[in-house]
Amino acid sequence: MNYARFDGDIGQFNTPTISLGYEFSKNSLSLIPEVRYGNGGNGYQNNIELDKFLAFSIKGQWNFQTGLYLFLYPSYSNTTLKKTSSSSWYCCVPDEKKSSWGFGAGVGGGFKITDNFAIETAFEKSNDYDFFALGLRYNF
Repeated sequence: MNYARFDGDIGQFNTPTISLGYEFSKNSLSLIPEVRYGNGGNGYQNNIELDKFLAFSIKGQWNFQTGLYLFLYPSYSNTTLKKTSSSSWYCCVPDEKKSSWGFGAGVGGGFKITDNFAIETAFEKSNDYDFFALGLRYNF
C-alpha cells in the first residue's frame, strides 16, 4: 500500500495505490514483476480528478545485508483523468474522460523492518507525469 503523488502538466494528484508482485531472488539480486493500481485522486487545479492509474513494471532489486534495498524498473502505465465539473480549462481533457498509455522508468529504495514488512519509496518519470510514492510493503 502506497501513498502516491502525481505531478504533471495538467496538475497535481494525490492517491492511495496498491501493488501486487512476485519476487524471484538469487543471492542479493531480485527480479519483481509488479502491477500497481490507484484511483480517486483529486487534483489541485482545474476541476480534474485522477480516475484511475494502472501500471505494469519489472523491478531489478539489489538487497543488502543491512536490510536496505535499492531498485530500478521500466514501466508501462495508463492514467485516466476525469473532469469533475464545468471548467473553461478544456485544452487537455476535452471529453469527460481522457486516458493515455505511456512508458516510464523509476528508481527507489527501502528498508526491511522484519522478514515480512518493509518501508519503501520510489520516484518514476514518464511522458505524462512524475510519480512519487511512499509506502508499506508486505511480503508473504
